This record gives sequence, C-alpha cells and structure tokens, in this order.
Amino acid sequence: MRIPIRILIIEDNDNDKELLLLELRRGGYDPEYICVETEQAMNAALDQNQWDIIISDYSMPKFSGLLALKIAKERELDIPFILVSGTIGEEIAVRAMKEGASDYLMKGSIKRLIPAMERELKEAEGRRQRTRAEEALHKNEAMLSLILNSIPQSIFWKDRNSNYLGCNKIFAKVAGFDDPGLIVGKSDFDLPWSRQESEAYRKDDREVIETQQPKIHIIETQHQHSGKQIWVDTTKIPLKDIHNTGYGVLGIYEDITEQKTAQEALKESELRFRVLAESAPVGILTTDDQGSTNYVNQRWCEISKLSFDEALGNGWLKAVHPDDREPLTFNWYQNKNSGTLSNAEYRFIHPDGTIAWVIGRAVPQTDDKGNIMGYIGTITDITERKKMEVDLIASKEKAEESDRLKTAFLHNISHEIRTPLNSIVGFSRLITEPDLSLEDRENYADIINKSSDQLTSIIADIIHIATIEAGQVKIHEKEINVNAVCQLMFNQFSAIAQKQNVTLKFSTGLADDESRISTDESKLSQVLNNLISNAIKFTKEGTISFGYQVNGNNLQFFVEDTGIGIAPEMHQEIFKRFRQVESTATRQFGGSGLGLSISKANIELLGGQIWVESEIEKGSKFSFTIPHKPILPTKPIQMEDMLSEQPPNNYSRLKILITEDEKDNYTYLSLILRNTGSEILHAKNGIEAVKICKENEDIDLILMDIKMPQMNGYEATKAIRALGSQVVIIAQTAYALEGDREKAMEAGCNDYITKPMRKEKLIEIIRRYFDF
Repeated sequence: MRIPIRILIIEDNDNDKELLLLELRRGGYDPEYICVETEQAMNAALDQNQWDIIISDYSMPKFSGLLALKIAKERELDIPFILVSGTIGEEIAVRAMKEGASDYLMKGSIKRLIPAMERELKEAEGRRQRTRAEEALHKNEAMLSLILNSIPQSIFWKDRNSNYLGCNKIFAKVAGFDDPGLIVGKSDFDLPWSRQESEAYRKDDREVIETQQPKIHIIETQHQHSGKQIWVDTTKIPLKDIHNTGYGVLGIYEDITEQKTAQEALKESELRFRVLAESAPVGILTTDDQGSTNYVNQRWCEISKLSFDEALGNGWLKAVHPDDREPLTFNWYQNKNSGTLSNAEYRFIHPDGTIAWVIGRAVPQTDDKGNIMGYIGTITDITERKKMEVDLIASKEKAEESDRLKTAFLHNISHEIRTPLNSIVGFSRLITEPDLSLEDRENYADIINKSSDQLTSIIADIIHIATIEAGQVKIHEKEINVNAVCQLMFNQFSAIAQKQNVTLKFSTGLADDESRISTDESKLSQVLNNLISNAIKFTKEGTISFGYQVNGNNLQFFVEDTGIGIAPEMHQEIFKRFRQVESTATRQFGGSGLGLSISKANIELLGGQIWVESEIEKGSKFSFTIPHKPILPTKPIQMEDMLSEQPPNNYSRLKILITEDEKDNYTYLSLILRNTGSEILHAKNGIEAVKICKENEDIDLILMDIKMPQMNGYEATKAIRALGSQVVIIAQTAYALEGDREKAMEAGCNDYITKPMRKEKLIEIIRRYFDF
C-alpha cells in the first residue's frame, strides 16, 4: 500500500515536475500535490492546505527557490523545505542551508530525493513531538502550581541538606514572603522560626530522608514573622527520583492553635467535672458525639453492676435487659439526630438475675456554633417505684423492618426513563424547525413539559428509594392542619379528575378547630398524592373518594375508587419495589412501580400501616393509619386562612440577587423574575455574592446556588449571615437527598428549592416572605 503524502511543488517545468512525481511513486508514496510557479500561487496554496513537505526549484522566470524559502520561514512553518536545481553551486547551496533549507538536490541526482525527504520528515516529526512534550510540561507545571496554591495548608519541599526547593503561597506568606520563589535556597534558620524549632524541623527532615519513611502528625510550635507563636500539625514524606533514590523531603502542615487551646481548656473542665461526678448521688456518664461512652462515675457502676472499663464504648449495653436494648438504642439515635434531650426508662439485668429499673437522661453538649460535641447523661434508680407499677405497664417491643429488595427490574426503570427522555430529545429537535406552525410548536412544547415532569418524578422516586435503602430518611414532625391537607389535595386533583369524567370528593373525621395534629406533613402529603394519583390513573370514569376517620389512637385515611381493581394475589406484591398489578397494566398505564413502595416506607416511618382491599373490575380501597397526636390551637383557625388566595406576582420593590455560576440557569431564573418588576443582580460565585451584599445593604432576596466554584452556597450563606444580614436566602440546588434541606437551613438559608425548578414553585416560595 502506498504512503499518502501532501506535497507543495514549486516548479515551472512540467517535465521536471513529472520526474519528481515519478520518483516519489517509485519510492512507495502516493503524492497529493499542487504545483505553483509564482509567489501569489504559493501563498494561496499555503492558505488553503496543510503540507507535509515543500519541494522547490531553485531558479524560475517568475519566482525563485530562495524567495519561496523566505515565505515559508516568515510563516513559521515547521515542515521540510528541499531545493532542487540543475545548476546550483556550492556557494548557493551553503547560502540556502543558512537561510533554513532542509536539504538541496541536483536534478541529476533525483534518486537522493526519497532518503533526503524521509530523513527530513522524520526530523520534523521529532521536532513536533518535542514541542508537544514541552507544551504539555508547561501546562502540567501551571496546573501543579494552581493546585498547590489552592490548597489551604502550607506546603514545602527541601533537598537532602534541608534547604528549600520550593513552597506554595500560603507557606511563603506565613514565612513573611510575598513570592514563593524567594524561599528557594534558604534554610529553616533563615526563616522566622526560633532556633529550637529550626533544629527540630531539620532533625525530622534527616530522619525522613535517612529512613525513607514518612512522619505523620508531628505536633509542634512555629514562630511566625509577625512574632506570634502557633501550633501546627505537620506531615513529612520522602521525595524520590525516578530511580527510587531519596533526594529530599515534602512537608505539609496546618494551624491547629485553636484546637490545641480548646484541648487544654477541656482538660481543666474534665478535671472539675470528675470531682463533682464522683460525689453525686446519681449515676453519671459522658459520651462522644457518636454516643460512645467514655466515662461513668462510681454510682453508675453500683447501679449497673459493671466496672468502669466494662462500661466504656458500647460495653454498657451488656448490662441492659435484652428486651430493652433495641428500643433504647433506637430512642437514643432518634434524639441524637435531632439534637434533643434523650429521656428513657429501661432495665439493667445483674449477674445474679435481679432487675434494676432506671430513668436515663442525656443532654447534648454543643460548642459556640451549635455543633454537638458529646452528651452528659444521668441514671436514677427507680426499681422500687417500678415494682408498684409493674402490673400497669406492658412491655412493647418495636421492630422496624426495612424492605431490602434489590433492584432486579432494571429493564422497567430503563424503559420508564427512556420513554419521556425520547420525547424530550425528539420534540426538542423538532421544535426548532423553521417551517413549524404555531399550533405544532405549542403542542411539542406541551409534550416536552409533560415528559420532563414525568422524568423528574421517576428520578425523584429512585432517589427517594435509594435514601430509604441507605436508612437516611428522617421524620420531621410539626404542627399541621389535616383538614387543610385534604382540601389542598382536592384542589390539586379536581381539575384532572374532571377531565377524565371522574367525580372526586373527600370527607374529614374532625372539625376544623380540632384538626391540628403533629406529624410529618411532607410524608403524609406524599402518600395521599401518590394514592389519589394512582386512583385517577386506573379509573377511566366513575368516583374517587378520600379522607380519614379517627380510629382509637390513630387517624385512618382511605382512598377509594371505582377503577380496574387489583387481584387478591397482588395485594401484598404491589407494595414491593418496582411491582405493578400486571405487565399489561404496565404497558398501558406506565409508571416506575416505586410509588406504593415509597408510601409504605413513609407510613411505617410515621408509625402506621398501609393496606389495600380490592377486586378486579370493582375498584380499590387503599387505607393507612398514622398516630393521632392532637394539638389544641391557642386561637380558632379558620380553613379559609389556610387556603387563602395568594397575592399577585408584583414585586417591583424587591432587589433580588441571583447567585448562579451556570449561565443558562441564571438566564432561566432572570426570565422567571422578569415580569415581577424586581431589580435583578447577578453573582457568578459565592465570593462575588458576599462582596455584593457588603456593597448593597438593601438586597431583599438571594437565590443561592449551592454548588459553585471558589466558594459554595453553604459557605457564602454563612459569610453573609456573619455580616449581620437578615436578607431572605433561598437555596436552589440539584441536590435532592434526605437531609439536604436541613443542611441548607443549618447554613442560614430561609428556604430551599430543588432543580429542575418550576416558575410556579419559585413564586410560591417568594410569596411566603414578601406580600405587597
């Protein structure tokens, strides 16, 4: 197979050109060429194509080889240039080589062309490879410098004699230099450290270099150029060359002065605590932030009949009655996660079989920022009192079973994701066609919106299931009006039901002034939403009714329809992951098969149960219970107050800062807010947001993206709050896992909205804080 090659031939003689091409073909090449004989034609050829080699006649009536060589050099072309002539002499040949020609040939020695050309092509490729390698090296060095100077710790590296080879900017600043390059060549004795510190640093350097083993977490002092002495935590590792020979040491350290000071203060506090604890008449214990016991007093040991060492860690659980261990641990972690007082009654079982009843209380210890550092607890012996109450109290064991079905039906999930995605991708392309009618464009946009909603719902269900599987779902109880929740559900679905010729109605079991309870509103609403949505999906026409009744200590909810019904053998199966009534229903009605599984998990987390009663073609009735925890209102609350009409979207007096690094996301938000009349500001990252807030004290609202470069939304919110600003901050993020909302609230945000966000949802949240 011939080797393709692109050649620019500069020649005015057709015979010489053909001889040249013949020699190239004999040499195994397949030349793609242009032959020119003027300066203008050469420039045009160079503009239009890239060439592997230029072969030029030395002397032509309208042009010359040396002029062609000059043009190639002025363009800085790194390609071989070979001169060919019938009369070139030694003086002219030397001049051509000085001017930059790669080689020259006599037309009578044309057989030298192939070896000369291959040699020059090889050398040119070598030069290009070296250039690329040098560019890559410079790029890597720039990236390494950027990384080193972005790390918040001080980093340095030294040679075998402990002389500095380099450092990052933070280290240079600590040492009193603006430029890291000024450190190079200096020793520790040339820097602000004390002589004792410098000697200790060099001693560690020698040990690392000689042993070729790292030294980790060296806690030591450092005198800075300002005169201040700090504590640092240093790690040093040996530097080795490509032959694995040690030639120096790499170090990294961070300032731990605050931690060190806090540790000393803590030691003094612990000493005072132990003196008081040993004289107390109740059992006293302390734990770390994870609930692991690290101290008990003598009275605690007397009550439990365990020694001090046996009680440490989770060892104290050995003395707890086996029936009480699980509920006690569950109660402990519930209170730990919420940061509240832990209060529980439980039993110790002694080695001789006797029982000791105790009341245990644990109070969280927090730092000045509200972070839990550990717990202080007490136990009080109430054995005698429990002996009088034993006939009145029945022991009840709570067990929570988590469904661990694996995701065995990936084909269904793939189908459900790809179906709306196919519509989104397909109609997004069609909608841009120029000859599309307005009606078609509106129809396509409607399909894209509906498919996006469907895809978002499926992804949310999958994330929710993953969160449940990981055990990260938490209950967030608050005061709600259960009648208002039902009314909102009715308002939400009535129009959809009406379109399907379905009558939707609801009933409540409590009067409005008695319908305030304590529960997790989000999870209750999600379950009702799921069941009503399913009822509408599977009921072509007829009636759907929902509501609740008081049933003992529970509220029992129901959603009843006249739809297609469910076979008895499927009554348990439909609550499992990715299970639906049957494959035909899956094809006809769609869905991920996660909704009822999520509903079941939510109801069980709330302390209730869910079940179904149904027959084929006779409809279905889904029922579930939640604990009835009534709350008496301080003043009568009218239903109208819960469902009052919202004010219009006129916020012309607002100044809104959109903090968003993605251009398209900012454009979308600004378009949403364009018609509100608000003044819009833009920050591309957290640092800009803090700066703008310092310069504009009259900002009313910040839409704060969480994931941004340089400073994320959590950090920016904390910095803005540190300024004393009370501006309303709404976190807007693609994170949507359990606990992300709480994380945003802890950072100082007022509210939280997930991406992809709807205009209606964003305006609804803004209305909560601004009512003009």
